[in-house]
Amino acid sequence: WLASDHLRRRGPALAFGLFLGLGLMTDRLGVLPLVLVPLATSLAVGRAWGNAGKAAAVTLALTLWWYWGFAGRFLHELVPQLLGGEVSAAGDFVEERAVFPFSWLHYLVLWIDVQLGLVSGALALCGLGWATRRRGERDVGRVLLWLGAGLLLFTLVPKRQPFYTLPLLPAACALGGAALAAVARRSGRFAPAIVAAVLALAAMPNVVNSSPEPPDWNPGLASWGVMGASPLPQAIVGRRYPLGGPPRNHGIDLSALPDQLAQHGIGRDDLVLAMSVDAQVTESYLLSLARIARRSVALIGFTLHPDGVQERHGDAKALLYVTRGAETFPTAEQVRLAHEQYFGWQPQYEPLLAVPAVLRERATGGFRQDLREGEVLHVWILR
Repeated sequence: WLASDHLRRRGPALAFGLFLGLGLMTDRLGVLPLVLVPLATSLAVGRAWGNAGKAAAVTLALTLWWYWGFAGRFLHELVPQLLGGEVSAAGDFVEERAVFPFSWLHYLVLWIDVQLGLVSGALALCGLGWATRRRGERDVGRVLLWLGAGLLLFTLVPKRQPFYTLPLLPAACALGGAALAAVARRSGRFAPAIVAAVLALAAMPNVVNSSPEPPDWNPGLASWGVMGASPLPQAIVGRRYPLGGPPRNHGIDLSALPDQLAQHGIGRDDLVLAMSVDAQVTESYLLSLARIARRSVALIGFTLHPDGVQERHGDAKALLYVTRGAETFPTAEQVRLAHEQYFGWQPQYEPLLAVPAVLRERATGGFRQDLREGEVLHVWILR
């Protein structure tokens, strides 16, 4: 966007449209609101309507097919959530807000909390202050416009989620880096040491958290700087959502699943069902791992695809079932429990309760895999 000179340069404008489309395909809505004000400014200043149209065509060619289906299914849910907060399965708003004035400073506080950490977040805040004093400089002013407009927009939206403003972090870090460079230029021979020290401290949480055995410290100033474990009270931050960390090892390994199924005549295109109840290995996680292992999307879940399971369970050749309990095969009660744990039970799901008994009559055994934390993966062959 910066290189396009307000979309006057066709090549960078087309590249902007390409990357905007790719950004939209990584998150359903999170990128688009951040570019509306910068693009409106570019159109008002540059008036390069032809290049803007070509960039839009590139974006739409990548994304329109998906958004057409998405809007028809979920638009009625998204608008109430944006206006009021997170909606639970029972229809209640469950968003936890930070206390005033931190509710209005929410996304700036998140920089030093779960988004960037103590050192990087503080550097980004300094960069924001540095940029406001130099907003007359061309590139500084444009980056500040991108960052400030996005922060203002999501501050005005009542719903608060840390990942909404992740696309703003590159701009925040760019301003932080520019501020650090400005300080270094005035530091003479100490400049390299200052820059190296700040960057080393900023990178510390990434290095520590990616180590095989990261330390388990209580939140405090040391853990904040070293691990990114913020000690800020919940009342200041609001509801926290983890944005990243070492993957938890649940002990599940599906690499042999295709060969195991093939021994029973089940190919990659044959339908497989999945379900998880009261387990750390959720149904969505189980489906993702199985789809990757089988290199196939011919897997559907009881909670994620209830309509599909109702309609197609007769075609299923196998069932993946993860549970912590004594039951080795799902029951009607566990199907209801699985829905209540994740998305809530709906009256239209009633026909789903009869499916486990039908599948049980077709089950001829299979194999199991003991997971960590007392969970078991049961793989049933269906005839």
